[in-house]
Amino acid sequence: MLRTPAVILAVIAATAILACAAASASLFVSSASSAALQLSMRQFCNSSSLPQIAGVRNFNILPDGRYLTPEQNAAIISKVAGPDYRSVDQINQLTTAMVSAGLAAPLTTAQSGIQFADYPQLQGALLYKSDALNHVDIIEKANVQGIYLPDDLAAILGAHAGSPITRTSSPPIMVAGIYKSIARAPVSPFWCQDRQIFKLNPGSDKAPPYLILATNLDLLSDRSDPGDLGPTFYLTSPVNISSSALSDAHKWQAKLRIAIDSVSASKYPFNGITAGGDLNDTIRDVSLIRRGLIGPIAPIAIGGSLLALFLVAAAG
Repeated sequence: MLRTPAVILAVIAATAILACAAASASLFVSSASSAALQLSMRQFCNSSSLPQIAGVRNFNILPDGRYLTPEQNAAIISKVAGPDYRSVDQINQLTTAMVSAGLAAPLTTAQSGIQFADYPQLQGALLYKSDALNHVDIIEKANVQGIYLPDDLAAILGAHAGSPITRTSSPPIMVAGIYKSIARAPVSPFWCQDRQIFKLNPGSDKAPPYLILATNLDLLSDRSDPGDLGPTFYLTSPVNISSSALSDAHKWQAKLRIAIDSVSASKYPFNGITAGGDLNDTIRDVSLIRRGLIGPIAPIAIGGSLLALFLVAAAG
């Protein structure tokens, strides 16, 4: 039969159709999944979909949800005080662990409370964020380490760059500069993941705290008063979104788990160290899209195979 030219051509054509059907189906699903992942990660707040570790220290509530009395709170603080107590140390350990696990060096965002002795009614959020000062308009600047105040708060405090500010229950801190407040400005992508700190919640009549920027991480206090939480923080590893695929996202997820498990501080329940952001949700959503695509593709591949067999039968 194979000596008949028509049969030979039919077999060749059938083989080509089978190969194209199989390859096209796989390529289409892979390409569509990658496109869905990249589109999801390019949303307005794209930093929240990147590989991220988050942590919040809360000594006021037990892991099972029970709240502590002031006496219990003080006892726990005395037990954990020491090398592992400083959140800055934990952030540095996690940064090293993320790099060791194969992730790019992360950008740091950390926040703690701050209160001013002369204006105890004013609420401030002290924030350290990598590259933050390049994303605000600087009005005044001094060549010192310290804090940058928004201009509306600086006017209330009568503060200027280079002057010290007295805090409640903490040493004075230097005003390194003043920036134009972003509380009433449109939120840029750089600030999107932090907008809940300084933007008014539409469902609340409580004014948000003033956003105060720290020039370095060591300025954040583990506790600004006996009832305050410790710093919340998140470490975000940058990736090239344009070339990312679903398989890459699964690898990031695994590397985050390795980094978290390698740091002893993450095992202490009050530290609340977890994989943060929306990466897990992004992977789940894209996986759902991928499964939805495979359903219609399978009949197409089967149809191509049947067509190839039909050609062979017709040629014979």
